[in-house]
Amino acid sequence: MPTFRSEVFPLQFREKINYSDKIVFLGSCFAENIGAKLQELKLQINLNPFGIIYNPASIAQSIEYILLAKKFAQEDLEYYNEKWISFNHHGKFSSPNANETLLLINSELQTAYDYLKNASHLFITFGTSWVYKLKRTGQIVANCHKLPSNEFEHYALSVHEILEIYISLLHKIKAFNDKINIIFTVSPVRHWKDGPIENQYSKSVLLVAVHDLVKQFEFASYFPSYEIMMDDLRDYRFYSEDLFHPNQIGIDYIWEKFKECYFNTETIEIASKIEKVVKSVQHKVFYPQTLAYRKFITNCIGLINELKNKHDGLQLDKELDYFENEFKKYFAEK
Repeated sequence: MPTFRSEVFPLQFREKINYSDKIVFLGSCFAENIGAKLQELKLQINLNPFGIIYNPASIAQSIEYILLAKKFAQEDLEYYNEKWISFNHHGKFSSPNANETLLLINSELQTAYDYLKNASHLFITFGTSWVYKLKRTGQIVANCHKLPSNEFEHYALSVHEILEIYISLLHKIKAFNDKINIIFTVSPVRHWKDGPIENQYSKSVLLVAVHDLVKQFEFASYFPSYEIMMDDLRDYRFYSEDLFHPNQIGIDYIWEKFKECYFNTETIEIASKIEKVVKSVQHKVFYPQTLAYRKFITNCIGLINELKNKHDGLQLDKELDYFENEFKKYFAEK
């Protein structure tokens, strides 16, 4: 039978992900999409402690700050448009109150430090090689926070510049945590505002830089999310309404490829049971005061306790509380 698509088969990763592992995700939308899937399955994930970041220079700067366990102070912030902002962070960290902004920033950074120190896997996703440099300071910013465009210089990093940053950085990461595996990805999301030609140029720069890094460092590897979207899913059916981001079908397909690459048999088995629990919480009940619902709740509580007893540290307390409260609500003796 003829083949009508070019399926991408990622190489099996030698160091599989276990439920005992700590994992850090940094970067753009791929990090958010896959990291959120892992969080939902109750793996130990630290996801974008600086928020979504797109360019390699700002991602590298955030890692440097984690390695240093930097404490941000008010002089690291700027007051703009009635909010305190950080040019190293996504806008979700901004606040009208400087202390609230710093508390959130430093809390996330401390958690990231603890995770990275003990992480088995660090996933770094590059979105674009185009950067914005704040003219008055020379800083490449992670987010422009809607400041006027004339305050920035807009240009693309070269392969050489990215390599210069990351060759040094990867040595530092390995010295900080000698057991870590670093996996690079390039986001399939197109940065169309830079222009179609500029976007293609940008992605090509990122791909060349990543592959050069993987050649130089044996603890670094590459997951082909970009190629899966561009070649395997070569169709607008797999994009959201903006025609730039993958839709849920596309994300789910890449997720399945990710699991095949990084999950071992035990992890898949545990994840399948946890997915069943999570979906059970979302289950809409039309007739709660029935024997069938009582049995459903009892089975869910039993499954949660089985998982918690077999696997220390699984965060299923919220789901257990939910089902225990449901039982009390409908079936506890009055």
